[in-house]
Amino acid sequence: MFCKNCGIAVTYDEVYCHNCGAALKPTYEERAANAKNEDRSTLGTIALVFAIISCVIMGFALFPLAWAVPMTVSMSRKLKNGQPISVGFKVCTLLFLNTVSGILLLCIPENE
Repeated sequence: MFCKNCGIAVTYDEVYCHNCGAALKPTYEERAANAKNEDRSTLGTIALVFAIISCVIMGFALFPLAWAVPMTVSMSRKLKNGQPISVGFKVCTLLFLNTVSGILLLCIPENE
């Protein structure tokens, strides 16, 4: 075994280099710091995995917006212009957009 500081050959059981006095084995503080870094690395990896999973889930949540936004705009225009809203549209609003909005639309009489 060799000293990392001066490069002289030392025996394995020595704690300090007999030439330069450098520590040959990690001290308690160094071992504790290494353990903290390992914990931090593990927690960081777990946090990264959850962040990636969240991004994937949010990506799937964007697909429903492709029909939710046009349905909302269409409903707004029909209500603003006084146009009738079909039962099919009301049921689709109930199922795909918002339960409360769908129920309220279904409560509107057809002749209004």
